[in-house]
Amino acid sequence: MNIKKYADNSKIIHVNHNFMQDNQSSLIRTFVIEEVNVQFIRLVFSLANMPSGSYIEITDRKRQHTRIFPLNNGATLDVTFYNNCIDIKVILPKNYHYNKNQIAELTYYEALPQDLTQIVEDSHDGRQPYMWYKNTPFFNPVRAVHFAAFNGYGGSCSFIGSANHVLTNRHVALGANSQIDPEAIKSSEMWVNWHNITNDFSSPITDIIHFDIDKVLTYGKEIGGVEDYALFTITDFDYQNAHVKTLFGGLKLQETINNERENIYIPQHGGAKPLQISARLVSSMHPFASITPQPEYGDLFILGDMEPGSSGSPLIGRETHNILGILWGRFLFTQHSISSPYLIDKLKDFISDSNIHIKAQDNIVSHNIEATPVDNAEIKVILGDKEQLIPFDTILVENHDGYSIVEMAGLDLTTRKTMPVKYKVLAIMSNHQVSHLNDPALIGEVTLRFIPYQHPQDTVIKSWFVARIERDGEIVNNYITRILSYNYDVFEIPFDVNNADCLPLIFDAKQANTILHPFTETNPNLSFYTLRHGQGPENVGEISDGYSILKTQVINAKGEKELVTFQAYRIKSVTASEPYPLISTPSRINVKCNYDFKGPSYLRVCYYPEDNLHLIGKGTFKGIIALHGSDESGSTDRLCKNILLDITING
Repeated sequence: MNIKKYADNSKIIHVNHNFMQDNQSSLIRTFVIEEVNVQFIRLVFSLANMPSGSYIEITDRKRQHTRIFPLNNGATLDVTFYNNCIDIKVILPKNYHYNKNQIAELTYYEALPQDLTQIVEDSHDGRQPYMWYKNTPFFNPVRAVHFAAFNGYGGSCSFIGSANHVLTNRHVALGANSQIDPEAIKSSEMWVNWHNITNDFSSPITDIIHFDIDKVLTYGKEIGGVEDYALFTITDFDYQNAHVKTLFGGLKLQETINNERENIYIPQHGGAKPLQISARLVSSMHPFASITPQPEYGDLFILGDMEPGSSGSPLIGRETHNILGILWGRFLFTQHSISSPYLIDKLKDFISDSNIHIKAQDNIVSHNIEATPVDNAEIKVILGDKEQLIPFDTILVENHDGYSIVEMAGLDLTTRKTMPVKYKVLAIMSNHQVSHLNDPALIGEVTLRFIPYQHPQDTVIKSWFVARIERDGEIVNNYITRILSYNYDVFEIPFDVNNADCLPLIFDAKQANTILHPFTETNPNLSFYTLRHGQGPENVGEISDGYSILKTQVINAKGEKELVTFQAYRIKSVTASEPYPLISTPSRINVKCNYDFKGPSYLRVCYYPEDNLHLIGKGTFKGIIALHGSDESGSTDRLCKNILLDITING
């Protein structure tokens, strides 16, 4: 299923924006894409001659989905996001020198609309959200079914057996290509634990976690028909450290199937939406989804509700809970799949010793969190009476008075090297009492705060924190958390100050104060972004009462560090001639100007003592916040201003 073909009215926007030509005095280059009524955005980049140590970061608005790719190898990059707002940054090494032959170009992006045409049995859709089946025998086996996004293509897939094996269609894994594209594999992912949190299609969805795809082991000879299969793996780092088999299990391919109709259920990400299941049919002479073997060896006829995007979905027997086949698509007016005996024969060199059923965990809570020098990473867990939080065996825990030191495997996303990393973890109860992870007194809602401990400078490190909650030896819940740790120098200016607007913020810690970005009549319609993650809006993050939070570390002469917090607005003048916007529309600083009237926009930064009580009476602290102001025209010659907030807080 080509996700580019979900709807005929998808649009392609040719950008041809070379980050290397943009704002050449900065080590961080930014670009923002915002679309309306869009479900997916697919980004296509062209790359050449990029310096060693450079990388690209792409993230969605809430930073639930973050992709980081080193840029010193490869010629193209093709990435798909399940979101309508995307932030892009190219980060260059400190010793960077401009070369006109360097290319990091966003060639085009494709926006795929939300309204997808369903193709379901008898025009009646009997599918239900995954959580509808929570207390049924279907619930646990379906934990193994997820979504795979390959280079602009996507479909359902399943963990199978006891090894690192994932099964889908050839046309999902390879698209229209006749062979594997290594450039496509490096940006391909599995989207895991993606479902509505209640039995309601309109309910919020879980935090999707993402596993990197490693390689395609084998695939069939053609697209469509019984040869439309592919077997792939995820990276060993994700497979081992996320404890994939323990949490999500693996389905067994059934060796034989009946020659007559057999009832099934079909878990699927149809239309690339949260997990749903077709089990009962609404308007059919047969009440259950089913399969019927066809004369051609390996071919099964399917009776069930599916839609585009369901390719690769497993057909699971209602009695055995084994895979009886996988959907490959529609032919004329019927839906077809590849039978499990045929797949076993084709995949025997890989799965002969691992084709067994591995039971999954019923309750899995997933999180994506990020830690920075100015922002800690946190998750919440619920502990009942006599319940204990137990990290999995890849995590080493050393308990201290009021905190734990945990060690786990880390993957440097900018170099792809692995290393052990440590976090200081605080277990904070609702009464604000702080303890370590194994304290038997922990009960109720407990916040786990992860503070990076001795992480290397200038790195972005991914780790998996996996733990279970037990009561009397029985598993109550499981938590899987992807942690990204950003370690940068908050006092380092990432651009040439000689080519920047420098705003001195010299404030008394006890008094409210405000500063406005210098007015010029030629100021364009600017949007503003913080360059360092955690310091404030990077065209992402939530707002409160029409303003955005800016924050950074500040330091005094003794080397002591504290956090300072500002409120920031982007405001518009009614006329371009006013030196100060007497009538303005407050807006968060991280969005485009979408107002009907014309004129320049301004950055307004406000300091309030009540947000910074810990600075009062503490002496003088200094720090910086680096910003970009961009006209967001999308043109190669767009204006991008570097803005430095030079902060002095006198206590």
